[in-house]
Amino acid sequence: MRASPKLAGGLVIVFAAFFFFLPGSDLYRDWQLDRSPLRTTATIEHTWMTYGSKGSTHYHAAYHYTINGVTYHATHASVMSSTYDRLQDGEVVPIRYLPDDFTKTRIDWDGERDARERNEETGLAIGFAIAVIGVLIAVFAKSS
Repeated sequence: MRASPKLAGGLVIVFAAFFFFLPGSDLYRDWQLDRSPLRTTATIEHTWMTYGSKGSTHYHAAYHYTINGVTYHATHASVMSSTYDRLQDGEVVPIRYLPDDFTKTRIDWDGERDARERNEETGLAIGFAIAVIGVLIAVFAKSS
């Protein structure tokens, strides 16, 4: 059976799409939060770490905040390690939220925003590089 370079290139591009869609929704949400002028304060309820299967560490925080007299809870917010190291139970921290969805929030510290942008951009760069390889395979590879 002969391998089709167009099929192989297409499969590589489909694989690359995973890297585009993985951070895509978070990237859009963070872009919205960066532009949102709406801020309030939240009280940290507790923080904890979880561990991934390959030794990675994930940092989390739970907090509550009030907007227009209604109390909301972020029960499982992911935070960067630098933010986690600074947080203490009972601490009041600034957060940003979206005008159309008060449940979409982020701790409003520069380190939190900047680190998230770097992580999401890395995934997009990897996806783009893989997609380019897929196009090159589809266009220039010869049938075997």
